[in-house]
Amino acid sequence: MNAARLKVVVDGKEREFPAGLSVLQDLRALEIEVPTLRHDDRLAPVGQCWSCTVEISAGPGLPFHNRPGCREPLP
Repeated sequence: MNAARLKVVVDGKEREFPAGLSVLQDLRALEIEVPTLRHDDRLAPVGQCWSCTVEISAGPGLPFHNRPGCREPLP
């Protein structure tokens, strides 16, 4: 079975990621360091500390929103 892939732009470059991952997981796959305070891959993300905050936009020309990267799925 071929897993669905999403095309996203990270720091101005188009990238492809498997669907179902969080923004934090995708950025770590690119070796982009995102600070975290309480993140543990063995547990479900809570997203209350917001130390992994990332700016997300749904598309070109749309406003950016700050979201916790640990619990934010790719659109």
